[in-house]
Amino acid sequence: MAACTQAAKKALRSQLKKQIRSLTLEQKKRESLEVTQKLLSHKWYQQSCRIAVYLSMDDEVDTEPIVKHILASGRDCFVPRYVGDRMDMLKLYSLDDLSSLPLTKWNIKQPADDDDSRLDAYTAGGLDLVVMPGLGFTIEGDRLGRGILR
Repeated sequence: MAACTQAAKKALRSQLKKQIRSLTLEQKKRESLEVTQKLLSHKWYQQSCRIAVYLSMDDEVDTEPIVKHILASGRDCFVPRYVGDRMDMLKLYSLDDLSSLPLTKWNIKQPADDDDSRLDAYTAGGLDLVVMPGLGFTIEGDRLGRGILR
């Protein structure tokens, strides 16, 4: 059964990537804007003060406008940093801070491995909301992840 599920997920990922590649840049921008507007008007977002945002890959909804809105509205914004198997949610302080983050091997910005000066959401009060883009989701909202299939 697990092998069947893995094969189905792999095929679905491939199909979704093909569909995304067929979109024009203008279509991708329009879709990202629509998702962003829905998020910004949602009551969970509006009631949140400490928000973590996974920075997007090229084939995902663009999360940078969300980060900009969080920072402009005076809320606390946190982004993930992966070091090995560990993930921290570290505070992002400004748009300049965002633009200065180094790129990972996946071409995603994240705080440097040796940057221990940032506030960690897990040890400093937790989070109200986590925004996570993805390649695909089920109707129930489960994410079709990119990692190792289990």
